[in-house]
Amino acid sequence: MKIDLMLTRDEEAGLISNSPFDVPVSGVIYEHASGKLSLEFSDMESQELNIPVTKEFHEVMAYVDHIFIGVIEDTVITDARMVPMAHVKGGSVI
Repeated sequence: MKIDLMLTRDEEAGLISNSPFDVPVSGVIYEHASGKLSLEFSDMESQELNIPVTKEFHEVMAYVDHIFIGVIEDTVITDARMVPMAHVKGGSVI
């Protein structure tokens, strides 16, 4: 599975996957200090992503309260949803 972080022209953040998730994504956690993103799933499991959050993205990610999750298989959008974004800063959820 390949997952990429993207920004729209309106600076809305999204994660795009090339294959569907086994369980629906229920939220995303952004750790400010490390720049790490983690997916939270509806079955209460989580998965840390290996996606670098560059300065360009950090400036937007630091303030968003939701993120789009999409699946594009063979150039066809097969799933699209908006999920809440939680922020971890200084060891606390903010």
